[in-house]
Amino acid sequence: MADWSSSCNSQTVSSSKVCVLEKHMFYDKSLTKKMISIAFRTASSEPVVMTIVSPLGSLIAEGVEVEIQGLRNKKLPFIFCDQRGCVSQIQLTEELLAGLQKQKSIQMKYQLLNSSKAVVAFDINGFDASFAKIKQ
Repeated sequence: MADWSSSCNSQTVSSSKVCVLEKHMFYDKSLTKKMISIAFRTASSEPVVMTIVSPLGSLIAEGVEVEIQGLRNKKLPFIFCDQRGCVSQIQLTEELLAGLQKQKSIQMKYQLLNSSKAVVAFDINGFDASFAKIKQ
């Protein structure tokens, strides 16, 4: 598991600053094969967007089920899949952000093509402090 990383930029001088906070879970100890990635995008006067990239081999019709305090077992559809994995997104309310800041992990469930269920506890330790640095 890698630590949180963040980046912020503006596309033009007059545009608002956009920040992304992300963390990855890897299949291997050398941290080269990503299993799951989670990212939070902030931009002034826009809701925070959480993006989850699940591994290829997930059953597309099932999406990913996410457990966040205040949002129990929310099934998120996959928007698209590419060589990095299958992407899901959700706009976070203040209530959901507060729930995330109290948690140590997010449980994610997805169904594999062979019909078995994968359950992953994604460690989000340090989210609160890391998010505070990019919050706008």
